[in-house]
Amino acid sequence: MRRLPELELAVSATTRERRPNERDGREYHFVSADELERRLRERATESGGEIEERLAVAREQLALEDEFDHVIVNDDLRHAVDELKGVVARELRATGSMSRP
Repeated sequence: MRRLPELELAVSATTRERRPNERDGREYHFVSADELERRLRERATESGGEIEERLAVAREQLALEDEFDHVIVNDDLRHAVDELKGVVARELRATGSMSRP
């Protein structure tokens, strides 16, 4: 954002629980699976079946969050990029795909 000051940060909505260091409206707009459904239905851009499908995917994703080996919170771009680079480097070293520096 500092490199391109003409850009503005877009804050999207999520149905996952807020983490301790997050603030509503800063990282995300935290909404309930019911609020998501209400918003989708009010937009009227998707059929009832499409809405149900999106809600099912959202529930599935929320249920699987703890199944991942790595979770990177993109609340600070530089930190998130550094975390991602570290994860990739560790994984590549672990699989022998990258020589150690």
